[in-house]
Amino acid sequence: MIVLSAINCASGPQQGQTNPWGLNPTPASGPASNINFTYVQNVPPSGLPNSSGASNTFDFKGAKSGDTIIGTFRYNVRIDNGQFGITTGAASVNVTLVPH
Repeated sequence: MIVLSAINCASGPQQGQTNPWGLNPTPASGPASNINFTYVQNVPPSGLPNSSGASNTFDFKGAKSGDTIIGTFRYNVRIDNGQFGITTGAASVNVTLVPH
């Protein structure tokens, strides 16, 4: 689950809003020194005039180090609010993935 922690647009998603969007199984690619994946989820227009809908992009880039994978996970959202304009947002977090 993603929770918005900062905003700069009164007509867009608001602080504290939760979004239950998630990833479908997405294959990673690249050698152990450059592991990456990108998943884009397109959301149809919500009935606003002239809206093209929204998109959520989930992106990971990292590298294997011993038994762990260290990298950065990014989430970007783009919402077309029709006649009100386009709202964008992004979040990034450094992660360490360990086997268990």
